[in-house]
Amino acid sequence: MWDALVPHWRGTFRLLLVDLPSHGASAPSTTRDDPAAAVLAILDAQRIERVAVIGHSAGAALAVALALRAPDRVAALVLLSPSIDGLQTRARVDLSVVAARVRAHDRAGAAEAWLSTPVMRTTLAARDDSAFRAMIRRNAGVWDVNASRPAPPPDSAASRIAALRTPILLAVGGDDPSGSVEVADVIQHAHPAAALRRLDGRSHWFPLEVPRVVADFTTTFLRGFACDAAWRTSCRRSARPTVPTGRFTDWR
Repeated sequence: MWDALVPHWRGTFRLLLVDLPSHGASAPSTTRDDPAAAVLAILDAQRIERVAVIGHSAGAALAVALALRAPDRVAALVLLSPSIDGLQTRARVDLSVVAARVRAHDRAGAAEAWLSTPVMRTTLAARDDSAFRAMIRRNAGVWDVNASRPAPPPDSAASRIAALRTPILLAVGGDDPSGSVEVADVIQHAHPAAALRRLDGRSHWFPLEVPRVVADFTTTFLRGFACDAAWRTSCRRSARPTVPTGRFTDWR
């Protein structure tokens, strides 16, 4: 899903795109792996000491878990349409049909049920929306993972966010029905220095809908930090822009 953003980031940053277990080209898994440990193992294998982590939806929850697990390894967090482990929102999405398909080991049926939920609606043009749906169907192996719910984190989401000392950029789609707007509000109240971007008229999948916009504001945010050759390939100190703070309205 990051393919449209890569050309905008390449040349400014060193990029490492990760397929988690049972996702994309990674090996399938039928157990609930520890994705933060998997990412740390990849960083170790690549001899990368410190990174900025960009995560979308469940990937944002993983990014937060990674920053809590290894704070010295995470320079900054960019959380797009975020979720947080253990946080229930008022905007509940009915996943009962998805769960039933998973219990029946019907991965294709689970993917179709997932595509029918409001979270999966996009503002993409018809051709691009079809490609997006094909991507979700190809990735149906994610539904092979054991569907049992993990134990909730012992600490509240707010306390976990407050424990972070990592700069955070949040972005949400104004028309996202998943509860990400509520999650972003919790994060910003717990971490007042977090910057928030709201893209009005956009869905949960705004990184696919407006990749150039996302690339522009993430680059502005990340270039606000001191140059670090371990994760940046080029930087001009004299042209360092100001890190955005506070709430933002539509930036289309």
